[in-house]
Amino acid sequence: MGKVLIMGLDGMDSHLISKYKDYMPNTIKMITDGKQLKLKTVFPPDSDTSWASIYTGLNPAKHGVLQFIDALEKTHKYLSEEIDNTNIRGKTYWDIAGEHGKKVCILLPHIGYPVWSVNGIMIGRSSKKEHIMAFPPEIAENNDLSNLNTIKKFPGRNKFTDEYINSHLQLVKDSMEFGLEMYQKGEWDIFFLYSSALDVVPHFFWNCCDENDPTYIDDNPHKNLIQDLYALHDEYIGKFMEIMDDETVFIVHSDHGHGMRPIKIVNINEILKKNNLLFPKEGHAKVSLKILDKIKFKMLDFVGRNDLENVAAKLLRSFPLARKIYISPPSIDWDRTVAYTCDLSGIKAYSYGGIKINNELVQDESEYNSICDNIINCLNKVEDPVTGEKIVNWALKKENLYEGEYLFKYPDILFQLDEKYGAGWGINVPLFSKSPSHNINPGSHKGESAVFLMYNCPNNINKQFLSLMDIAPTVLDILGIELNLNIDGNSIMVEFK
Repeated sequence: MGKVLIMGLDGMDSHLISKYKDYMPNTIKMITDGKQLKLKTVFPPDSDTSWASIYTGLNPAKHGVLQFIDALEKTHKYLSEEIDNTNIRGKTYWDIAGEHGKKVCILLPHIGYPVWSVNGIMIGRSSKKEHIMAFPPEIAENNDLSNLNTIKKFPGRNKFTDEYINSHLQLVKDSMEFGLEMYQKGEWDIFFLYSSALDVVPHFFWNCCDENDPTYIDDNPHKNLIQDLYALHDEYIGKFMEIMDDETVFIVHSDHGHGMRPIKIVNINEILKKNNLLFPKEGHAKVSLKILDKIKFKMLDFVGRNDLENVAAKLLRSFPLARKIYISPPSIDWDRTVAYTCDLSGIKAYSYGGIKINNELVQDESEYNSICDNIINCLNKVEDPVTGEKIVNWALKKENLYEGEYLFKYPDILFQLDEKYGAGWGINVPLFSKSPSHNINPGSHKGESAVFLMYNCPNNINKQFLSLMDIAPTVLDILGIELNLNIDGNSIMVEFK
């Protein structure tokens, strides 16, 4: 049996570790003296879904923390409501460890608000409001935790103001210093500390730091910002390494990687339209609806080019109809449309997505399967108009990816595109076009470059790569806890003594 120290770094990317290795001596020490395993994310590789699978060892269809936006929904509350963590309470690896008498200290976990009863300490912060909770409550009563709250604003029009950047740098320092203090205050079997900065900041400042980004901003004052953030986290990795004992296994991992958001998009709805599965409205309203689609595209481009993310975010939070307009092309005839693109992000292009089948227009299961097979076949034939290379890495029916009681939350067909392309949902537009959302968030999640490092680890590692779902059983294995649970992950070790 041993103890586990875990640093969960949202968005930490293995390629960026290699790029900034000269500024990350402690991380490199973890790699050279410990283990670095390839880590595969879940689908979709979004933070909420990914961390729920990390904590529970379950695939998303079993824990249900996932969000696809159906274009037919009249309202959507995702931006204004806290993520519901009901399904993971009592099911995380620290809950299971606590049931076996292990003492835990869980600090600031993503989707860890509101907190719940644990065998030790748990501190969670709201992503929507200025509030921090702790269990037991006296932790919050006896300590000023306000400096640990998340940064709720965006950079805004003046992207190069230091206030936004400094607030994130200070949050990292305050969170890590608090973590060091709490780590030394008790004897913990599991100690977990989370940081979000390596995900949040690159979303907005990627084109300030990556010269390969076509929208790279020359001579900007923050060209080393992402590098500095990686170096700052590395500094605290070193501080934890200095105070941990020989009985403790130190794990640093992320939930997904991070890289450049796609510059180009392929409008999936156009593919469906050409195959007579999606129909535009006809009649006198057709011309005006086409104009509305074009205006929406121009507005989105204007928001990105003029750094109006704050304005756009407030609009979408305050007016659900405005969000629906963005994610639901108004020129679609919903009474005749059999299949349409579901959106994951509202106004940002990701290289993954899904397609929903309108079952009200499908006669039976045979027709449903035929429609799905036809769509998948069409997607697999899409090629880059210049290189001739296939754009779709894979496309399949949801039941061929996962199984579980929350499988219904997924659209009928799921797909992953080449990382150079994002999924668009426009209609009456070219099949291929430039993404208008790149400047809004030039950084994007990457599913194949997440990080898993293990230091002071056993020699009996049984895998070269692992999934997010393997982390929970691995932690419990280190603690000597045998699992008799129906989870999807497996420990990366044969045994641990």
